[in-house]
Amino acid sequence: MPPPTCPYVFVSPANPSCTTVSFDRPSPAGSISHVMREGGSAATSSSHRASNVIARREVAAGLERAGRSDVTHFMVTPVIVNPFRREVVIDIGDRYEKGNLWFEPSPHFRPGGYGIEKNLNQPAAQPLLQLPRARAFLRWSRFPFIQQDPSRSIWINDYRYANAGPYGWSAVKLQ
Repeated sequence: MPPPTCPYVFVSPANPSCTTVSFDRPSPAGSISHVMREGGSAATSSSHRASNVIARREVAAGLERAGRSDVTHFMVTPVIVNPFRREVVIDIGDRYEKGNLWFEPSPHFRPGGYGIEKNLNQPAAQPLLQLPRARAFLRWSRFPFIQQDPSRSIWINDYRYANAGPYGWSAVKLQ
């Protein structure tokens, strides 16, 4: 019985922007998809872990140079479509800030110089933070913050996913 047909994506090593999708044959030996199917994912995974270790080390050193405590909480996350960049979210105490890390030609970290106040200690927000919806959000969120929009509604969001102000896909309206 012939093997089931399934899609294979071929990426030309000579021209990475040239891709082909096939439903009837396996990828040729030596192509990137062949390497991934034959165990290349382990190599990719270990290189990803290594780059995360390097990224976290560079951010920690950059925060130390900036006078931040060595226990400053931060997160390094990939940037879509660019494996040589990372976005960094830093917990500064009463606010969060973002920064950028890039690997070309060697790792460099630079704080973005912008951020957002957490506002989690506002007296008006305290009863809202006890709502079941808010408590569930706080269990899930790593970098929660509260903002009030122009219509005086109160929103809780996670700075990892926040767009300008209280908006973004992870925002939850509390009032």
